[in-house]
Amino acid sequence: MDEYGAMEHRPRRGGRSGILHCGRPLLGALLLSVLAVSHADTETNLRVGVYDNPPLVILNQAGKVDGFVPALLNEISREQGWRLEYVHCDFPRCLSLLDSGNIDLVVPVAENAERLKRYRFNRSNFIINWGKIYAREGVEIESIRDLDGMRVAVVSDDAHYTKLRALADAFEITIDFRDFSSYAQVLDSIALGHADAGLVTRLFSGPESRIDGVEKTSVIFNPVGLRMAMPGDDAHGAAIRSAVDRRLGALKADPDSAYYSLLEQWLDEDSGGGLPDWVGWILLGVIGLALAALTIFMAFELVLQRRTRALRSSIEQRDRSETEEQALGMLLRLSLEGHPLEIYLQQSLDNLLRAIPWLGALPQAGIFLAGETREELRLVSSHNLDPEIRQLCSTVPFGACLCGRAAAENCTQFADCVDDRHVTRYPGMPPHGHYNVPVMADNRVLGVMVFYLPHGHPYSTHEKAFLEQVADALSMGIRQRRDAKAIERLAYFDPLTGLANRRLLLDRLQHDMRLAARYSKSGAVLFFDLDRFKTLNDALGHAVGDELLRQTGRRLVRALRAEDSVARIGGDEFVVALPELGGVHGDPGADVRAVAEKLRRVLAEPFELDGHRYQITASIGIAMFPEDTGHAEDILRNADAAMYKAKHAGGNGMRFFEPEMQKETDHRLSLESQIRAALEHDQLSLAYQPLVQSSGRIIGAEVLLRWDHPTRGALSPASFVSVAEETGLILQLGQWVMRRACYQLKQWMDAGECYPALRSLAINVSPIEFRQKGYVDSIAAIIEETGVDSSHVTIEIIEDALLGDLDEIIGKMRRLKSYGLHLSIDDFGTGYSSLTYLKRLPLDILKIDRSFVRDILTDSQDAAIVETIISITAHLGLEAVAEGVETEEQFDFLKQRGCRVFQGYYFGKPVSAESFIELTFREGSDSLKESNAPVDDGKQPSK
Repeated sequence: MDEYGAMEHRPRRGGRSGILHCGRPLLGALLLSVLAVSHADTETNLRVGVYDNPPLVILNQAGKVDGFVPALLNEISREQGWRLEYVHCDFPRCLSLLDSGNIDLVVPVAENAERLKRYRFNRSNFIINWGKIYAREGVEIESIRDLDGMRVAVVSDDAHYTKLRALADAFEITIDFRDFSSYAQVLDSIALGHADAGLVTRLFSGPESRIDGVEKTSVIFNPVGLRMAMPGDDAHGAAIRSAVDRRLGALKADPDSAYYSLLEQWLDEDSGGGLPDWVGWILLGVIGLALAALTIFMAFELVLQRRTRALRSSIEQRDRSETEEQALGMLLRLSLEGHPLEIYLQQSLDNLLRAIPWLGALPQAGIFLAGETREELRLVSSHNLDPEIRQLCSTVPFGACLCGRAAAENCTQFADCVDDRHVTRYPGMPPHGHYNVPVMADNRVLGVMVFYLPHGHPYSTHEKAFLEQVADALSMGIRQRRDAKAIERLAYFDPLTGLANRRLLLDRLQHDMRLAARYSKSGAVLFFDLDRFKTLNDALGHAVGDELLRQTGRRLVRALRAEDSVARIGGDEFVVALPELGGVHGDPGADVRAVAEKLRRVLAEPFELDGHRYQITASIGIAMFPEDTGHAEDILRNADAAMYKAKHAGGNGMRFFEPEMQKETDHRLSLESQIRAALEHDQLSLAYQPLVQSSGRIIGAEVLLRWDHPTRGALSPASFVSVAEETGLILQLGQWVMRRACYQLKQWMDAGECYPALRSLAINVSPIEFRQKGYVDSIAAIIEETGVDSSHVTIEIIEDALLGDLDEIIGKMRRLKSYGLHLSIDDFGTGYSSLTYLKRLPLDILKIDRSFVRDILTDSQDAAIVETIISITAHLGLEAVAEGVETEEQFDFLKQRGCRVFQGYYFGKPVSAESFIELTFREGSDSLKESNAPVDDGKQPSK
């Protein structure tokens, strides 16, 4: 079921009898003009999908097709030499047949966004239609809001039903929709009391639309044009559609054409009928009876006056409806044209006031648009408004005056005079009234239309309903232009900060580089990366991180010249392009260094974020042009390489690009690709470094990742983990290590080779992994998948992972312990932990960093730190593990201070799983104490 049509305006003719005797149907002439594209001597067969849609299409029980559309199609086919084959189908089936190519066209079809993507339409409307609300007798309905809580009967697939649902959502009202298969059933349901109201189309006519107990309301909405739909990929269809539009235009321009005779025949409302039969008999009596003739004449005159008034009212109503249709059609056409927003609104306003003289409005009007914050309205177009009004009403706050009330309350405001609600006034202001109509989209105010009325103009529900339809048409045009602008902005600007994005930056930079080369000028690119931003973002949340990025962008813009460019090209990376240098110091290098230092100081000032003050630093890479390169992509890549050099030097500094840096960048990109290949091609393995007790007996091991590189041999994590963390590959590596280690532990336990001797297998976790929201769930899934005894697994995290919301961290650690896991702080003493942290965290182990153990025999401060850590663990009920033990003297010192668990080359190097089991059960624990030359075991970091 789809939309019915409504009459379009036709030129006035000399009398109604002329209208009645214009007999050639329009749609026949229309389709014949379509087929004029074909050769006259070649018969064209067209399969036409038709569905029961009175009075446009009527399918009777005998299978005959009749109505406005078939009559017009038949007329055109005779003129063009076409042969039409009608295919009966309901509306969805017709569209399905059109999609599959089983028919050539479907008429009539209303355009909407989804159908415009699927089909090709001719440009000229056959007819324009809208939805209309009927109500049960006694039910008062003046606007769509009055439908709140009512039972409303609708036809399931009707486009007006879709629009009504959207309006109900926009107005936040609840409607109990009742689905039926035809408009006749909709009206029957109202008459039988099964519904309070119903939705039909304006042209639905015949006996079915005149049911006792059912009344029309003034609520109309959703103007749509009905046209001919054809497949989108049909090359022959373009010629057919073009011929249809040419013929239809000619028919509409001729008041005596078949178009208007068919409108008269099928679509005109009953004008009141002829005179009753008894009038003729009475007139015959006049011949013989003078007195009776006089009486009858007077009675006849009264009847004639009533009929004349009814006829005049009908004609006026029809003319007004046609004028409304034309006005709405004009607005729809303007909305599809490519004029800028304010020109489109001005054209719409000017044309509208000329098109609706029946409204009785003054020739004065305006359109306001809401600002981005939707706190005030801005006057963007006006017609005949006094200069004082344009100035006083250039901006109107929401809620102020009638326009502001319409915006704040999302409903039309009416006033028949200037009263207390009319806040804006000036001396000598003439008396007047207003319709103030909000322009809405998805329950959001886009703007407000204001129409000036003569003083004392009465309120009319019909006028209000029509103006709200005008607002709907304007809403479509406004949204279309704003959507196009938003799409264009997304293509060139960063949506978070509003700065230029990478694409726009490269365009500007290429332009700056061409000018610099032409006029022998120097410029530079500064590539900024915020130090430790990921830590802050993960610790404080993305909302705080996003605000930091926005404030960073604003600071950079404020600190630079208007001709400089600032862009955000992703994450925490910003780029500044300086198109011309050398004007201050006479030296471009000195100039750019001064700018970089200034920007570094600007960013170092504290940021106010979520009620707290934070400070950040930045690493800056600098590349000059035109010396360094001739292409924008190259100069940006060079600045990026220099930035990485500054970051690896400790951050909070700057570096100028040097050719060797590009080699490092290329190496980093190559290494990222190789890590991905290592994960895919099983090039990774695990090594196990023993954990021993004071007696020298192995009680566990720390798992260490190794990369069996196909050309470089065995690589420790220190050579690739930093790149993995920068690229996010650390998450995949961490999952791989955890899963492989748990499978290995399960295998040992099932074989009985280490249980209960092996107390713990310690697995390192990157801070980036630990901060992931789904980290605990991923660990639980691996434990369930491998079936390992989780009480023999220790998760080791470094102190950096503890930065952020302490309550959230504690909650995550407790969840891990609820699965039976043990928790350890790795490299304790090198990070930011405090005694307050240690007291609250649900820990089991503290691992003393090897940097303290290395010099405990020669550095009194290191010795004191180690003794303090061992003492703290004893008081807190934790276990201390000393890392990096390489000599017997270090071992003895630690034992004397109370340390009970050790790890280091003095006891054994990291070995394979097979070697570890052999080492664990080798007879004689003294074998673990063999001296090994102190070398880097690759433990830092473990992944």
